[in-house]
Amino acid sequence: PPMEDTRAKNKKKIFDAGSEANIDAMKKINAGMIDRNVGAIHGMCFRVLSLSISFLVTSYASV
Repeated sequence: PPMEDTRAKNKKKIFDAGSEANIDAMKKINAGMIDRNVGAIHGMCFRVLSLSISFLVTSYASV
């Protein structure tokens, strides 16, 4: 029984370490995805803004 106990403990240690690493990797992946999304959103906003500004400029110029 004591032998089984230590083996179970070691298994749990390995599992815990593995899940910690997984959680860390997931966090990194999520952070990367968020960064990419923020970049895409900023790009979209900038494009929309520049489009609307050019539209305003052309409409003012035509008046």
